[in-house]
Amino acid sequence: GTGNDTIQAAKEITVNKDYNAKLTDYEYKHYYKFSLKAAGKVSFQMNRKSDTQWRMAILNKDGKEFGSEYTSYDSNAIGKETIDVGLPSGEYYILISDSYNTENVQYSFNVKYTAGEYYEKEFNNNISSSNAINLNKEYEGISESSDDKDYYKFVLTSPGNVVIDFNRKAGNYWYVDLLNGEGKSYLNFYTSDDADVTGKEQEHIG
Repeated sequence: GTGNDTIQAAKEITVNKDYNAKLTDYEYKHYYKFSLKAAGKVSFQMNRKSDTQWRMAILNKDGKEFGSEYTSYDSNAIGKETIDVGLPSGEYYILISDSYNTENVQYSFNVKYTAGEYYEKEFNNNISSSNAINLNKEYEGISESSDDKDYYKFVLTSPGNVVIDFNRKAGNYWYVDLLNGEGKSYLNFYTSDDADVTGKEQEHIG
């Protein structure tokens, strides 16, 4: 075994590099640690394999999960399972654990990283942990689950017209709410999830 079956014993890895290992009958989970020098988007990718299923997760140093996924184990399972998350600079962990039939089966993974200021930075799940954003810039966020809430904060130095542009996606809809500092709603809407929907949902407020 590799001896990295606790978060304290996590094995250090480098982003944008491929790794392979195996879980054993006495090591049914592995922790890995990686560092980001700057904010950006992380994509934790793991190979799928038929008749074998791993659970994968990205965590902070306290063991709190940003997102988790189970790899597909269908008979025709190919490709990769992916967890995407926007993160500030810092130290993070991934956890790979047994879900079904993983003993002594090689797994492969990569933590892909793209530096950038215009990605969501988790955790921003309440108004007090809002991400500060700039006006007139496009940001990319990821909904980790159906009940994931993401808060963003911007400042107007003078009165004006605010336009919220939000991408639409077929089969998915989002609820968008514009709040003041006390949490009072000024404007809210749902994005369209129609099968043929394209473009952006756009709402104005003065």
